[in-house]
Amino acid sequence: MFSFFSKKQLQPVWTFRTEGIIWRFLFSSETQLVIEERLKEMKSTRFLCLDFRDGLPVWKDFSLDENWYSGLETVKNGTVYLHGYADPQMPEHRGIYAVSLATGDLLWYRQDLAFYHAGGSYLAAYRQTMQDRTFLSLDPVSGTETGELTQDEADAIRGGSDLYEGFGDVSWPSKLMPNGDLFPDFAELIEKETGHKILAEHGLDVLEAGDSVVFGFHFRGNKDGLSYGLTVTSGKTGKSVLSRVLAVQLKGQAGDLFLLKGNLLMVVAGPSELVCYRM
Repeated sequence: MFSFFSKKQLQPVWTFRTEGIIWRFLFSSETQLVIEERLKEMKSTRFLCLDFRDGLPVWKDFSLDENWYSGLETVKNGTVYLHGYADPQMPEHRGIYAVSLATGDLLWYRQDLAFYHAGGSYLAAYRQTMQDRTFLSLDPVSGTETGELTQDEADAIRGGSDLYEGFGDVSWPSKLMPNGDLFPDFAELIEKETGHKILAEHGLDVLEAGDSVVFGFHFRGNKDGLSYGLTVTSGKTGKSVLSRVLAVQLKGQAGDLFLLKGNLLMVVAGPSELVCYRM
């Protein structure tokens, strides 16, 4: 009845499902994917690490004493940096926790400082007072202080290298609005292949993946709620090789739900599901 699910499907390389919500994830420069998972009913935040080539866990179920009031800062040079908060009611970060990317073990922590940037042989941090911030350089291996920095020096360090090391080969979809030259043709193709009437005012999310094109689009679901679908069309046949609904009953426009890392299409297929396809 619904052509959206009747097409020959591209098969996943792996699928990862978790108990909570996949809040955020970051790639390392090697083969790891670090995930921040939030379990709202339990007021708990957990961190885990997968090998993004096969989806198998490297380590899991790591959490801080602060638990709910913690988050993922960055991944750099074999270390995962986490943060706490200065106050549960404030968004300001405080606390630096260095975790081994290989094992998930806590290497060191500094509850008196806040993370600013991680580089090759240094870590920039700051101590917040009522009046100002004092910037410091830390040894990334031990967390000990190695000197003071001016804010200009700290900003120069932060601007001189990538904030997220594992995203050099990542491609994000671009937004195509109805006034774009290719929009009518793409919209017609999507509607023919999925059987859904796209909502043009939200535009299309378009990502080239080899000889295929990945489209993300909004449509009205069965209960008139806003839904978000994904379809992958083959450049050789023009036919869909993957179509699925990623989100339903949205309160607003969907955020970033898919990306391409190398030749791997990573799809957030629901609040608690991450799926990987080889393109």
